[in-house]
Amino acid sequence: MSDIPKIIERLVPGVNRQYGEGSAALRQHLLRYRFASAYLRKGDEVLDIACGSGYGAAILAASGAKVTAVDRSVDAISYAKNSYGEAITWVCSPFDQYQGEDDYFDRIVCLETLEHLEDPQMVLQTFARMLKKKGLLLCSVPIIPSRHFDPYHLHDFSQKSFVLLLDLCGFRIIDRLIQEDMFITVVACTNDAPDLEPEPVSTQLVL
Repeated sequence: MSDIPKIIERLVPGVNRQYGEGSAALRQHLLRYRFASAYLRKGDEVLDIACGSGYGAAILAASGAKVTAVDRSVDAISYAKNSYGEAITWVCSPFDQYQGEDDYFDRIVCLETLEHLEDPQMVLQTFARMLKKKGLLLCSVPIIPSRHFDPYHLHDFSQKSFVLLLDLCGFRIIDRLIQEDMFITVVACTNDAPDLEPEPVSTQLVL
C-alpha cells in the first residue's frame, strides 16, 4: 500500500511508523471501533464504511457480527483481505457510491469519513435507507477545524453542526463518546425504540 505512510487517515498497525502500533492516533481509532463494537450482537449484519486497512472491521467481526467492509482503495481492500481473511465481505467502492439493500443492515459504522465526502447529508440519508427500522448508526467525525491543514477534508464540523446534520437526516443520538474535545463518536437511530438487545433466551428447559 504505497500511499499509506503519507496519509494520517490510512492507519496500518505495525506498518506506519508515525501512526502505527502505540501511536495516539491508532489508540483513538481503536477506541472508536471498540466503542462501536459494544453495540453489536452475534449475527448482526454490519456495514463498515471506509474500512481502510481492515483492522477495525476485524474488531467488529470479533463480536460475532457479519461484517461487510467497504473502501474505495484497491490496495486497502487487498491488504485487508490478506491480513484479516475471508470471513469479512470486502468490497471496493467509493464510499458515496456504495448502494446496499434497503432495510438490510442492523448496524452501520462510519468512522472519520463524512468529512472527506462531497455530500455528507446524502450519505447519511443513504445510511438511513440501508438501516433496518430499529438499526443503529455508529459514526464519528472530528469536531475541530481541520480543512486548513488536511487537504483530504472537505468539511469542518463542530459538535453542534454534526448533531444538527444528523437531526436533518432523521437521526437522534442515544449515546456519544468525546475524545480530547477533538472527535465525537455517536450512536444514533431513526426509531423511537431502537434494537439494542439480543433476542431473549428461552428459560424453558429442553429435555
